Amino acid sequence: MRWWVAVVLVGVVALPAGAAERRRVCQVRDDRLTELSGLAATGSGYVVVNDGSDLAGHRKIFYLNAKCAVVRTVSYPSRPRDTEDLGIARDGTLWVADIGDNDAERGTVALWRLAPGAKAPVLYRLSYPDGAHDAEALLLAPSGTPVIVTKSVSGRRLRAGRPADRRPALPVTTTSTPVHVRRAPVDHGRRGQPGRAVRGAAYVRGRL
Repeated sequence: MRWWVAVVLVGVVALPAGAAERRRVCQVRDDRLTELSGLAATGSGYVVVNDGSDLAGHRKIFYLNAKCAVVRTVSYPSRPRDTEDLGIARDGTLWVADIGDNDAERGTVALWRLAPGAKAPVLYRLSYPDGAHDAEALLLAPSGTPVIVTKSVSGRRLRAGRPADRRPALPVTTTSTPVHVRRAPVDHGRRGQPGRAVRGAAYVRGRL
């Protein structure tokens, strides 16, 4: 049996006195987009990625217009393992977080960096100094530095592993959980305006 999954995007409309009302923006109907795990707004629409997939046609970066129709796809130069989230830096750089690890067995996780105008993303491999962790949330600091949020209550330090095929590696980065999350996992994260508030998919809200 074939399942069809519809994804509805919900927007926020500004109202007087600071009130906000949700409304339906568009509906994703492309049958390649069956398990969206990361989404960000662009100037003309949205950019999305699927969760890890066995189908090659689903393992791409998809750009959508304002009506949620696919207008462009970008392929990875090698197979991603489990893409979970993404974010767009202020300079337009797109970061895709290939960080899913449900069984906590990956020796490295990965970030894919797609610079404005680039035809393919560049792979960066990282490892945790205290062993594997599952993660599904990516935050971007105001400087554009990507921050991976693991599904645990304690902070994690990331360090660059030896990059495969001489690909660039990220510098050592220390991060910490911004607030006590009451032992609830963070699945996705977004940085609010003006860049100080952080929300973690209804599980946690705090400030950096």
